[in-house]
Amino acid sequence: MSKDKIIFHGHERFAEVRSSLYDTQEAAAEAFGVTRVTWGKYERGEAIPKGEVLQELASRGVDVLYILNGKHTNSPPRAQAPAMAPAISATDSQSDAVDWSAYIQVPHYDICASAGNGSVVHDENVVDHLVFKRDWVVRGMGLDPKALALIDVRGDSMSPTINDGDLILLDTRRGQQTTEGIYAINLAGGLLVKRIRLRLSGAVEVISDNERYGMETISGDQLLQLHIVGRVVWQGRRV
Repeated sequence: MSKDKIIFHGHERFAEVRSSLYDTQEAAAEAFGVTRVTWGKYERGEAIPKGEVLQELASRGVDVLYILNGKHTNSPPRAQAPAMAPAISATDSQSDAVDWSAYIQVPHYDICASAGNGSVVHDENVVDHLVFKRDWVVRGMGLDPKALALIDVRGDSMSPTINDGDLILLDTRRGQQTTEGIYAINLAGGLLVKRIRLRLSGAVEVISDNERYGMETISGDQLLQLHIVGRVVWQGRRV
């Protein structure tokens, strides 16, 4: 194929990344849910990888910007686009520079919320940032970029909804109405991820999605030990 027929100029870098992950195009195509023919077109530059493929690569630690324009991500530091959140579109490959004003950096905290029997918060330092598209955050999710935080989950009591090792995005806005949903809570010093349900009596049910764990009802003076850290609005996980 002559060079002027190439429409995806990052095809060589795409093939380079694939070879570091999978020995064959067949294996990669199966893992990413596309056909072998389609994958071959990506590596020959005859087609631009669809957004889902780029997002999945990003979730596995691949520098998508390097594939698209040959420049490694260096601003903001250690930034990457997580799975499921709109990240880099195919049209970004046509530009040598990324407009970072279209993205927001969300701090990733060095703390773990337990989806098991409880975990005490030891350290709340920001250790990393992940990048999300501003339009997805503000318009798609209706969130305030300044009130977002990322933390890791340990334990299996919220499985299969949230699994051990998942990364969760929290909406930490104060004053918002607490409705039934999944929250990161601080209960008597332990940071937990649980489903919260309010009772008409004023009591709060703390529920585990995993049937092997029970439900706890908090009422009276116990409510003073319950603090909402943030509502879980997104999750990412390794494949």
